[in-house]
Amino acid sequence: MLNWYPKLYVSDAVRSRKNRIISQLDEGKPVTGCVLITFASAAGDMLDIVPAQYLSQEAVYSRLPQVVGIARDRGDAMEQIRIMTEESLRVTGSADLRQFLTRRKAGQI
Repeated sequence: MLNWYPKLYVSDAVRSRKNRIISQLDEGKPVTGCVLITFASAAGDMLDIVPAQYLSQEAVYSRLPQVVGIARDRGDAMEQIRIMTEESLRVTGSADLRQFLTRRKAGQI
């Protein structure tokens, strides 16, 4: 089972499929037509965009950081990240998405 961010960002393009996508991914079934936005696996980065079909590889699935968003494709994911960044700037005055999302999850903002 994947680690889902409790206040998951979901693009309008996949909103109607959200529950099905989550269920299929948690069951280890292949999912096409969407990408996941996760906390970055590399130090110094904030977020990664991972095509959902990569999760069929056990090494990717087992090491995937917390999923913070779902989008249709890379461009849609970039739009979701823009929305997250604008929200972070509005609420905290900073574009540090890792800190913003962590504080948001903890209910600090």
